[in-house]
Amino acid sequence: MRRAFPLAVFLFLSASVSADAHEAINGGGPFINGLFHPFIVPAHVLALIALGLWLGRQDNGALRRSVIAFAVALIVGLVAGPFGTLPAFVPDVLALCIGALAATGWRAPASITVIVALGIAVLIGFDSASEDPLMSLGIWAGAHLIVLNVINIVLRLKAAWLIVGVRVIGAWIAAIALMLLALGLKS
Repeated sequence: MRRAFPLAVFLFLSASVSADAHEAINGGGPFINGLFHPFIVPAHVLALIALGLWLGRQDNGALRRSVIAFAVALIVGLVAGPFGTLPAFVPDVLALCIGALAATGWRAPASITVIVALGIAVLIGFDSASEDPLMSLGIWAGAHLIVLNVINIVLRLKAAWLIVGVRVIGAWIAAIALMLLALGLKS
């Protein structure tokens, strides 16, 4: 199985022949470009990492519900996205808020973690939306790669100093998002 995945990725990449000047990876196709979209938009990657940091510190029930809510709400945001636009500063504010939340280390009730996950997913989906369903599927998968992998890493941390490190990373994300916000508002 481990050897089949790289082969499948190679075959998928080699089968993609379209080229578009607006693609992140020329010739990568809509799914691959969608997959990398959350990784190359600074505010999105910051918000998704911060969400993973924060959710990884929640109890198992809240974590499960929040991940499911995130998955569904991201689809809603991606479907609704082509019908409107967000102000340019919203993703930066989103990253700032969830970064600050991750920095606090607060273990929230399940209802609040679900609401936060819903809000972030809808706004990132809305801001990332594409009219191409294959690209939207890639965006959905890319966002999940970030969030679920960060959650997995945080869940494995047991030492107290590593947990403090998670909070420090959340604070750094908030600071970076604040700088992005200031730069965006200046221009």
